[in-house]
Amino acid sequence: MKAPRTDVNGVVNLLKPAGMSSHDAVAFFRRISGVRRVGHTGTLDPMAAGVLLLCVGKATRIAEYLTTGGKRYRCEMRLGAVTDTQDIWGRVLSEAESGFAARLSEELIAETAAGFVGEQMQTPPAYSSVKVKGKKLYEYARAGEHVVVPARKIEITRLDIRRTDLARGIVSFDAECSKGSYMRTLCHDIGLKLGCGAAMSGLVRTACGMFDIADAYTAEAVETAFSPGAVPGGVLTAPDTALGHFPVLKLSSNASRAFVNGVKTDVAVVVAHTKSDALYRVYGDAESRGETFLGIGRVESDTLFPEKVLFRV
Repeated sequence: MKAPRTDVNGVVNLLKPAGMSSHDAVAFFRRISGVRRVGHTGTLDPMAAGVLLLCVGKATRIAEYLTTGGKRYRCEMRLGAVTDTQDIWGRVLSEAESGFAARLSEELIAETAAGFVGEQMQTPPAYSSVKVKGKKLYEYARAGEHVVVPARKIEITRLDIRRTDLARGIVSFDAECSKGSYMRTLCHDIGLKLGCGAAMSGLVRTACGMFDIADAYTAEAVETAFSPGAVPGGVLTAPDTALGHFPVLKLSSNASRAFVNGVKTDVAVVVAHTKSDALYRVYGDAESRGETFLGIGRVESDTLFPEKVLFRV
């Protein structure tokens, strides 16, 4: 049995196909790459497609920082029904009476949807991977167990209706939101507000943080990149590049050694013009070898604290 690879570190912008679960995507990458240390930045429903960020090797430690810029989706919802999974693949709990669409209008739908833009409390769907008391919600749901699901603060920063087909009861829209937001639940809540119910009928994640669907790699392309004799770097984004939304902080040799050993440093000794309570991509001066990416540091009260050390000088 081959030993797991430890020389591959970075982020893969995978174009997840519909029908593949996020767990399956991680298992697929482990199989074709030989790397065991693989994770993702947030579950994408099996029936959904689009951007799924796979964090590989040491990049698994920066997953939480990759979605600070939010996520973008193209979503479709079907009006007229409420389901237990909040999508059309679930069990129908209630249906609107025949002719409900005659009471709706494109203007009413757009106005109602616009009311969900902004910060709000959202209750995750029962069939989701959110954990309560160490157990995933879908595990409770499949066992027929009732559990109180706490609502959490999310933000819908943009919601644009693209198309409304009242004859078929179909509405499609683009949305931009904070991490932790569920499009299924957004569709469900819009449907309740309209008084007819709604369930998500299609979803594509078009962006996650700085990663866009236009630059995503298909599963076939990723597999080719890790075929025998190929150089996998083509589908990998280096950890520091993936953190491009953080400013750079360069350390001296002495400060570099302190950082990688978990020792806080006086910022005044390191560099001027840093912002307090901010995260930085930290680079060390490895002298003859040039600058080396070390990890993530936080500046607080003129002091640099090592937040995540990834590499050493």
